[in-house]
Amino acid sequence: FASAAVASRLRVGRGALVQTVSPGSAAEKAGVLPTRRTLSGISAGDVLVAIDSTPINSPADVTNVLDTLAISQRVTLRVLRNGGESGGQEQEVQLEAVLQSE
Repeated sequence: FASAAVASRLRVGRGALVQTVSPGSAAEKAGVLPTRRTLSGISAGDVLVAIDSTPINSPADVTNVLDTLAISQRVTLRVLRNGGESGGQEQEVQLEAVLQSE
């Protein structure tokens, strides 16, 4: 997840900004989008705002929640996704993930 400084610079007000997504990870399989560099600058990736019904306000919250869950458990990730380079509106998206070991 991105640091608080990076998230602030990209105007992320709440949640945990996804910086990278590892190939083959549960996040990649669920469709989580990372922060990326585009022709117009840096484009913020998905912002994780909840795992199941538990709100996420920071990257530390993600670690705390994941520590309570089991490998192979199915969870719903609520993310805020920006409108992309087309400048569309931010939208909340629900993604299904099956937790796996690193």
